[in-house]
Amino acid sequence: MQRNANRPQIELDNMINELKTEAHPTVWQEMQRQHETIPQLAKLFKQIPEALTW
Repeated sequence: MQRNANRPQIELDNMINELKTEAHPTVWQEMQRQHETIPQLAKLFKQIPEALTW
């Protein structure tokens, strides 16, 4: 995971901003909303819990 690969914070912030501006924001919102019911999403959000508030 890039977050744990000693990446500079500015690089991580840029990746977050790119994710926030993707073409289908409702898909991201649904991933956040349903993360507890979909095992793959639960695993990802467990690794990066702050992504639930992006």
